[in-house]
This record gives sequence, structure tokens and C-alpha cells, in this order.
Amino acid sequence: MMGGASGSSVISKDLTIDGNMSSDGAIQLEGSVKGEIRCRSLEIMEGGVLDGQIICDTLRVRGKVRGGIDARIVYLDESADVRGDILHGVLNILPGAYLEGRLQRRQAEAEKAPLAAREGERR
Repeated sequence: MMGGASGSSVISKDLTIDGNMSSDGAIQLEGSVKGEIRCRSLEIMEGGVLDGQIICDTLRVRGKVRGGIDARIVYLDESADVRGDILHGVLNILPGAYLEGRLQRRQAEAEKAPLAAREGERR
């Protein structure tokens, strides 16, 4: 996916994390996370599972998400299984993706706001 200022991190398929994660770069999730993830870009691979909240600029889901999503750009691939509300600027859903939740498009000005500015609003 996209690299960030601090590079990218991989959560391998044999790794389970129970807790919140934060990164200025990209995260590729192949394993399992229970908690909140905040990052520049997140890619949840097939077999990857996130049970918690996502706050990022760009998100691609091929695996499972159980929780809310707040992302500027969201891609749900055909293998995606998402059960939670999505706050988005741009949303791409491929045929075959499963989505159960409410969708809310953010206002045009909020779409342009960088992640760091939006984080201050949530606290």
C-alpha cells in the first residue's frame, strides 16, 4: 500500500495484539488486533482481523473489521468483511465485499483536513 514518513510495520499472521496501536507510517495487518489503530495508512490482509476502532487517512480491507472506521479514503476489496460504521471521504466497495453498518460521508472541508488536525478534534 502506501508508505509513510516512518516506513511501514507488518503485524504477521502468527501475531495477536491486545491493545491500542499508533504509527506515523503504514501498517499491514495479517494477524489479529483487539484495540484501536491510528496510522497514516492501514491494509488489513485476508486472514487479518481487527476488533476495535480504526482512525487513518487511507484504509484497504481484505480481511475482517469489527468496529468503527474513520478514514479519508476507504477501499473494501471483494474479501472484506466489515461490521461497523464508516465515516469516510472516498469509499470504494468491490462486488463481494460484506458491509454491515452505517455510512457517513464527511463534509468536503473535513475531507481535506490532515489526520493530525482531525485527531485533535476527537480528544
